[in-house]
Amino acid sequence: TLDFILSVSLQMLKNLLDANIIYIYILHHQDEVFAAYAFHDTKFKYNKLNMIECVSSIKGDKCDDKLFYHAFYYVIQKLKNLNYYSLSLECVLDNIILQNMLKLDVMPLYSIPIYLHAVNYIQTPINPRKCLCLY
Repeated sequence: TLDFILSVSLQMLKNLLDANIIYIYILHHQDEVFAAYAFHDTKFKYNKLNMIECVSSIKGDKCDDKLFYHAFYYVIQKLKNLNYYSLSLECVLDNIILQNMLKLDVMPLYSIPIYLHAVNYIQTPINPRKCLCLY
């Protein structure tokens, strides 16, 4: 279960999808969803190359880590065809699994821990593994 969901309104999400600012990829077989990946085109560039940010990913119970990673790699190849050549990966939800697996294959340019600060009057920290972001 998720403790925290950060999202724009459904209408705004539709507009962002239509404008190719947010991309959502879903790994499924028939009606069963195994994983989902959400990317945001932040319009940032690194060395004049387009960068895209993976804001969240979620792995279903029936999806093992290997399938989750290979599907992510496939999506990255699709994004490369859309002229994205650098990837930023938020440290939330199942992106943490991807970060750990990517360390084995890819040397990151840099790693900066980013913390999500939300108004929380009861002062309970939010577990990044239970936080979904769509923005």
